[in-house]
Amino acid sequence: MKFKQFINESSRFDLDQFREDTQFFFDQITPGTGFLKHGTRMLPTNFAINTFREREGPRDSPNSLHNEVNALLKKKFGFPYRNGLFTSGKWTQAANYGPVGVVFPIGKFEWLCNSEIDDLTGNFEMRMDHIKHVDKELYYDTRSEMAIEQILQELNSSTTWYHNRDLESCIGFGTEIMIKCDKFYIMDQNGDAYRQVQEYREELSREETKRRWEEHNKAVEAKKQNADK
Repeated sequence: MKFKQFINESSRFDLDQFREDTQFFFDQITPGTGFLKHGTRMLPTNFAINTFREREGPRDSPNSLHNEVNALLKKKFGFPYRNGLFTSGKWTQAANYGPVGVVFPIGKFEWLCNSEIDDLTGNFEMRMDHIKHVDKELYYDTRSEMAIEQILQELNSSTTWYHNRDLESCIGFGTEIMIKCDKFYIMDQNGDAYRQVQEYREELSREETKRRWEEHNKAVEAKKQNADK
């Protein structure tokens, strides 16, 4: 996957602009939810804004698996999500692909995850090993075709897809979350930009706590008034 980085880590981070850019993302989650993590070979020392471009090919899975799963996902969900931006709510999952940055899509975006699929490539390799254990005489291409067919059947019949819904749960699953967006922020967790975002999240949490407390007090008062009638 190629990213065009048009604001680098030497640029000044504008929190007000960030809040405007990521309003849609923060509308999808509650303040206590974790963020999206992405393993990358190009992690900025503070932050960057990248333009998303579809993957030209898989990073670590066979082309045949990548292409056939993409065809299935495009048919089911309208986009070949294996060409998307790969993220996860779990740090260790993202770290399998390089130094981990925290990702915030800009503007409206789409996403897809499956609560039962932690790592599709790992799933494929596990099936390949199992088939080889059952029949050591099978050629690699034959085992690969069998494994891919099993995966396609499983994906097609799965009822645990989350497409553009409940992003908060997707983050909590710790599985792959494939993102379709135009641009996104990526931040080093040790940078000043991320520190400011953490403070912003704490502000949102305080506002949410205040809102819930006010709603609770109103409900108690309404109940009291009804009891007095």
